[in-house]
Amino acid sequence: MQKERIKVLFVIGTRPEAIKLAPLIRAFQSDGAFEPAVCLSGQHGALAREVLDLFDIRPQYNITLDTAGKTLSSKSALLMQVLEGVIGQARPGWIFVQGDTLTTFCAALAGFYAGIPVAHVEAGLRANGPGGPFPEEAHRKAVADLATLHFAPTAGARENLLREAVPERRIFVTGNTGIDALMQISKRAAGAAAAYAGQFEALAGFPLDGSKKIVTATFHRWENRAEKLEEILAALVAIAGLDSALAVFPAHPNPAVQQAIGPYRQGPVRFIPPLPYALFVWLLQQSFLIITDSGGIQEEAATLGVPLILVRDTTERQEALVSGNLQLVGTERGAIAEGVAALWDGGGQYQRMAQARPLFGDGTASERILGFFKGYLGLAEG
Repeated sequence: MQKERIKVLFVIGTRPEAIKLAPLIRAFQSDGAFEPAVCLSGQHGALAREVLDLFDIRPQYNITLDTAGKTLSSKSALLMQVLEGVIGQARPGWIFVQGDTLTTFCAALAGFYAGIPVAHVEAGLRANGPGGPFPEEAHRKAVADLATLHFAPTAGARENLLREAVPERRIFVTGNTGIDALMQISKRAAGAAAAYAGQFEALAGFPLDGSKKIVTATFHRWENRAEKLEEILAALVAIAGLDSALAVFPAHPNPAVQQAIGPYRQGPVRFIPPLPYALFVWLLQQSFLIITDSGGIQEEAATLGVPLILVRDTTERQEALVSGNLQLVGTERGAIAEGVAALWDGGGQYQRMAQARPLFGDGTASERILGFFKGYLGLAEG
């Protein structure tokens, strides 16, 4: 008699979550022991859905919430209420969440309240800095208390969890599933470089002739708003004025970001809409350097060997800082400009940062998580 498959609910809110959970969902879909389902919370809406489409994943549950202008508390209350209904309808045996977003925190808490065990992918990241990144650092620590299983991407993340008294038997070092996605999509980009270049030029409205050093910039974090965002944008404008520079900013749709870049749209920085994930990976591959406050791009840049200037005060990806793949410069325009100037000649410092290093995984994290999970449940073969 065939055993009943275990229902596993993957809850996704943002595009980074979709990127990092998509390879894992595909791994679970290919295993007959499980019945995976996907819930899309609507936190990033179309951006997350585009990634799932890329991996041929169709969510069974789609949440649509009007959270425009609402506080984090109000958003959390709305999301918790709806997630309670989804969990009641799906009746999963396990809930999988990823990272540190509002969706991740709310889904973990809703699962905990419902008495359903939670598995945390990308567990154990800690910046250990004063007040940031906000609110992600608090979310990570809260989910560590709520989750039953913790899939840590690195040995350092495992050590963070052990220091917080998470039981060792429930921590598994796996690598980061985001690197699985990056490697899969990078192969596609390598095989269709001309097509991606044409697609980018059509979307961006300007040609790439190889004469410019592409500086790819992304900023969107809560803590980098108001005066800090003004400082970052001013620095980016100055960098865009450097000889042979082409500063490209795929602008996050967040209203605060869109409002801040408004006065700069007629300047030298090329502001473009958010790119499809595959095209964004191609752009990273073409970049001379990256300036960002993103978490996941720190991992992608190190894996691809693209130097990264991190415009934050702390980082939870200490491995990239220690290896030298990134510079942590803060948000003051002078410090950002100095960081870029030190690399602009492409000399020794640039070359040391431009070494591709497998700091965050080898592309097989999803298979490891699936294997560890089956072992924990007593389903491992042999």
